[in-house]
Amino acid sequence: MTQKKILILSFFLALGLTFIIREDLLTQYLPEQTILALNEANIEGIPEEIQGVWEYQDANGRHQMVLRGDTMIMTNPDGTYFYEDIQTQADNQGGTSHYTLNWDVNQFNDRYRNIEINPLSPNYQLTYDKNADTLTSLNEVTFSRNLNAEWSTIMRDRLNQTQPINAETLRRVDNQTLIDYYATAQQQYGEDDPVIWQEIYFMIVDDYPALDLIPRQDYATYLSLAETIATQLSLPLNQLNKADPVQVLEWYQLADGETDEEKINTIQPAIEQARIDYANRQDSYIYSLRTISDPQAIWTGAIHSLE
Repeated sequence: MTQKKILILSFFLALGLTFIIREDLLTQYLPEQTILALNEANIEGIPEEIQGVWEYQDANGRHQMVLRGDTMIMTNPDGTYFYEDIQTQADNQGGTSHYTLNWDVNQFNDRYRNIEINPLSPNYQLTYDKNADTLTSLNEVTFSRNLNAEWSTIMRDRLNQTQPINAETLRRVDNQTLIDYYATAQQQYGEDDPVIWQEIYFMIVDDYPALDLIPRQDYATYLSLAETIATQLSLPLNQLNKADPVQVLEWYQLADGETDEEKINTIQPAIEQARIDYANRQDSYIYSLRTISDPQAIWTGAIHSLE
């Protein structure tokens, strides 16, 4: 992969990543080698070298393809589709790699059952040029990597993994604000990663009171509780965050029981139900992104499998 100036973070659901980052930030504040793929090591599904955010522009506007883990997200000016549980077949030849991304058509059709997409192929073929760092589809559409968008995606992921905030809440914080927060925190703390993400979280708390996040005075208490819950319920922070950190802390403080174990057992059903509710909201959000009357139109010149 060619050396480039890169911006690092993500969510997952990496949608609507249309922003401009100043050259001085690219030069001064960004760590080396922060391509999204390098932050997704040892993941089956999509090969690391093509994981990332890819785009091309045509007369209809911007078209984006996000490849992460085992998921492909395709976006164009009219809407977005998610392809999940992808399995990849690879054929590497010299400086180019040929990949066929396969997904479960039945699962896709079940998600978009009210939208007619026919015919639908179960795969999408791409050729990766290592020297140019581009992806070309079977119908000769060439995608270039959007490093700025990759950085925003990785930032959101890091916050979700280390701080009491989930992807749903982070959607309400725009990309450029996150970039500016990172620049400010890195100026102050250098490369001390844990402190940088904590400081960014506190900036969000201060600037977005409507998000009702864990306040500074309860921050250490919640993270300590989250660590205890992770041990007892095998539920890491990014999964516990889906239950709403403020709610989890309140449930724990009001729960009956003499020990942490007893209290956590008491609130476990509420945590699980909140996580189910979160997943349902995410599914509804994903489906809501389909806003077009002609689903075929959004893939013109982009995805051969929907032609």
